[in-house]
Amino acid sequence: MIPTIRRAPVVLMAGLMFLIIPSLAVQADEIDDMVMGLNNTLVKQDWSGFGDKFREYSSYESRYQDTDFVALGKRATTAITNFSTVGTYLSHSVIQKDLCGDRLARVVSVFFSSEGQYFLTYWFFRPQEKWALAKFNGKGEGHAGPFVTKLEEVLKVSC
Repeated sequence: MIPTIRRAPVVLMAGLMFLIIPSLAVQADEIDDMVMGLNNTLVKQDWSGFGDKFREYSSYESRYQDTDFVALGKRATTAITNFSTVGTYLSHSVIQKDLCGDRLARVVSVFFSSEGQYFLTYWFFRPQEKWALAKFNGKGEGHAGPFVTKLEEVLKVSC
């Protein structure tokens, strides 16, 4: 009888993992697609394209239909255009992705350019069915030392 009791939690855990893992994979795919869309506009240095993607992904949250998403996209374009000062695109990488439960997510991407580098932290939330982009923060630097210090600060933040 003791072996049966010991096996029950293992079978239950395996069953729960079977149910939970596909759900997390779908969440990750939705977020990955949005991050890829945003980052691809930055690879092309298409600043207005970034604003358009930001507007589109932010509008996925249906509770905020009264929001002026066009103005929101323009503000995102203005903010991201500041990173044009670090030169032309060289490479980038998604360096951290955190799912904070099943309703919040944070993704950090770093971009290297001809005259510096910058990173962006994207925040996503899912109050109902679909993930939406909540905001992004970015920091850039022309020199590696201060940039690495700022990047370390960002990576220390937890959900």
